[in-house]
Amino acid sequence: MKKIKIPRKDHEVYFIPLPDKNTGKKMQPFITGELEKSHPAFSPATPFDFRKIRLNNAGWIMATVMEENVLAEYRILHGNAVFYTNTSALVKNKNFVNCRPVNIDDEYIGYDAVKNEPVSVPDVKEENAESPFLQKEIKRRHGVFNKKFPVMRTAFIITGTALSFLLFLNFHNQNMEPLVQPVNTEPVYFAEQANNAEPVNAEQAAGQVPETQLMDLPSPVNILAAMSTDILKAGGKIMHWNYKGDTAPLVAMRLKGLNLQRIHEICNHYDYLQLQDIHDVTYSNESPYTAINLNLSGEKYLLPEKGIFGDQGSILPAITQLTNVFLYNEIMIVSEMLPLPNISNNYRITYNAVDWNLIKSLESILGICTKNQMHISELDIRISDGGNYFTTNCSLARNMSSGFPNEMPGNEKYNITAAFGYTGIEPVTDEIPDMYLQEENSNQIIIGLIKDREGQTVFYRESGDAKIRTREDL
Repeated sequence: MKKIKIPRKDHEVYFIPLPDKNTGKKMQPFITGELEKSHPAFSPATPFDFRKIRLNNAGWIMATVMEENVLAEYRILHGNAVFYTNTSALVKNKNFVNCRPVNIDDEYIGYDAVKNEPVSVPDVKEENAESPFLQKEIKRRHGVFNKKFPVMRTAFIITGTALSFLLFLNFHNQNMEPLVQPVNTEPVYFAEQANNAEPVNAEQAAGQVPETQLMDLPSPVNILAAMSTDILKAGGKIMHWNYKGDTAPLVAMRLKGLNLQRIHEICNHYDYLQLQDIHDVTYSNESPYTAINLNLSGEKYLLPEKGIFGDQGSILPAITQLTNVFLYNEIMIVSEMLPLPNISNNYRITYNAVDWNLIKSLESILGICTKNQMHISELDIRISDGGNYFTTNCSLARNMSSGFPNEMPGNEKYNITAAFGYTGIEPVTDEIPDMYLQEENSNQIIIGLIKDREGQTVFYRESGDAKIRTREDL
C-alpha cells in the first residue's frame, strides 16, 4: 500500500466543535457554512474531507481543505496511494490529548490543554523538525481524501490546468529572444529515457485516471439483510449467522437446503465479501447442511475503526435506553456485560426475541449506535427448532470512523426472519412511548415494569440516587 503525505503548503486544517443536533444529512451543509467563515477562499467547489473525532469527551470535526486543481494533481500522480497528513495521523493517536503542540515538519500540531482544544497551524518559524511518523505506521484510517472521486472531473481539472500552462509558454516563447544552443550537444536517445523513466500502467497510457475506491463496509445488519434476500430466493434457510468485525472469518454461516454451486453464486453477488471456504457439509433427510466462511474482499472496503469507552458512566444512558426499548417490546434480556478497562472495551448483550421482535431489536440497536457513536462489532443469531425463537448475542464498540453506516435496511429487513424460517404476517410497528426513549439528561431512569389488565407498574430511580421507586401508569 503506497502512502503519500500531503505537506502543509498544499492543505489547510480546521477543527470545528461538533454540535449535537447537526448530524446525518445536515452535517455537510453545516461544515460548509463553518468553512466559509474560516477559509478566506472557500467556495462550494472547494474540496474538503472531514471526520468526527472525540477528544476529552468533546466532539470535534477535523476538516481538511485543498485547492481543487492541487488535489486533482495528487490523484493523477498517485492514483492508488493512501493520502494522509501529519494532523490526520497524529489525531488518531490515543495519547493525542496529552501531546502539547510541537513543531512537526512545516506544522505546529498538538492539543492545547489550557484552551482544551486541538491545534494544527502552519509553522511560521519554518523549522524543519523530523516527523515522528514512519510510513509503515500509517494505516488507511489515517487517510484523507481517499473516497471515490469522479474520473471525468479530475481529467477536466488537469486538462484545464495543462492548457493554461501551454498558453503561457506559447506567449512566453513569442516574446523572448531565442537562446543560443551549444554546438556539441550530445544527443539524448529515447531508449535511455525509457530505461530511466518510471513505469506507466495501461490506464495511464490510455489517458484514464485511476480511481481511489475506499468505501465503508455496510453494517452487519445490512449484510445479513442482503444475504437473507438472496438465500430466501434460492430456497435456502439460515440456521446460524455470525459476524465478527475484529477477527477472521468476517462472516460464518450454517445454511440448509442449498447445493454448493448455488452457494458460490450467492456469495459472488457481493463485492465486499469473498467466499473463504466451505468446510463442512452434512445431510439429513436428503437436505444438505453447509457451513461456510466469508472474509472481507480486497482493500476496497474499510472496517469501522474501534475506539475505547472512557468509563462505564459514559455508556450507561445509551444502555438504559436500549434495555427500556427491549422491555417495552417484550424482548427478554439474558445477560449484559459492560466495558471493562484493559479487559474488554465492548458492551455485550445476550437476549431472546420471538417472531418479528428480532427485527425490532436490530432496529433499536442500530438507532442507539447512530445516536451514541457506536457500531456493531459482533452479531450472532441462532433460531430454535420451533422456528420463531431467536437467540442473539451482540457486541457494541465505540465507533471512531466518520462515515460508517448504521442505517436499517428497508423492506429487506423482513427477509431476515423469513430466511431463518419464520414466515409470519408482517408486524404493525407501534410508536414507542417517550418514557422509553429518554435523553441522557432525563431525571428518571426506567429499570423495569410489570404489566397487568389495569395498567403497568414502572420501576425507576432518580438521577444521582440509587433508590428504586415505583409509579403506576394506566
